[in-house]
Amino acid sequence: TPPPPPPPPPPAAEAAPPELSAAADRRKEDVEEGVSKETQDRRSIERWRKTVGPHFTVKVVHMKKSGELGITMESTAGPDGVVHHLIKQVLEDGAVGSQGTLRAGDEILEVNSTELLGLQLAEASQVIKNTPGEVRIVVCR
Repeated sequence: TPPPPPPPPPPAAEAAPPELSAAADRRKEDVEEGVSKETQDRRSIERWRKTVGPHFTVKVVHMKKSGELGITMESTAGPDGVVHHLIKQVLEDGAVGSQGTLRAGDEILEVNSTELLGLQLAEASQVIKNTPGEVRIVVCR
């Protein structure tokens, strides 16, 4: 008798909603068109507030990165099935720790106009790792 078929792969997390992908495209256009950082930040905060709801505070943080950001992350699937990325630990000697604006428990929504919501942990880690010196992080808490 033939061997039994292999088990199906685990279900993948759902991608970010289409309206968030469209928002990312608009943010990239803003950067290309020379829209000020303040305007980009305000637009990001408005868009993410619509997504995460009024019970969360959305914050945009700018920093310079030389080496690592100095955070560890953990990922979890929300009730909507979308993967969320939380700061698990902030290392004092990293860029985040020395700036002091982000903390454990903050959810990282976006890094330099790339949404992390819906990405697998390895993908989100690569986005952060591959981000050059000037870093713009959008979080909610």
